[in-house]
Amino acid sequence: MVYNLMSKGKTLEEAIEKAQDLYNDFLNPNDNFMLQRSLDDAQMTSLKSPFISTTPSRATARSFALSQDTKGYIYTIEAPDDLFYDFNKVREDHSLPAHKTYGWMNELGIPIQLKYPFEIIQIVEVSEVIEIATVLFEKK
Repeated sequence: MVYNLMSKGKTLEEAIEKAQDLYNDFLNPNDNFMLQRSLDDAQMTSLKSPFISTTPSRATARSFALSQDTKGYIYTIEAPDDLFYDFNKVREDHSLPAHKTYGWMNELGIPIQLKYPFEIIQIVEVSEVIEIATVLFEKK
């Protein structure tokens, strides 16, 4: 989201402020209708999402990394579990229906920017349907 807004002529500060406003809507939902609409918007378009999308499923991450029929990258990110925004759990906690298209992803959002306490601990380049992987970085 931040980078999308910057490409529309906003400064980094303006982009972060807009993303923070959207993020606050997720933390303080006024009603379930608005919460569901916000969740759907965040998962269907990066323009309305204050999150970096992640998943604990390596297979899901790999499918997105290879979605353009080219090599891709899988980043392993570490942080306390409760700091990831769990879309499926939020829907469950508020008695909202599971998203028909995105529920399978088990999507976990990182708020706004990848910064502490979130830490990249590995980057792997993957290619081909039969995985060929090269570890490009690993924290020791």
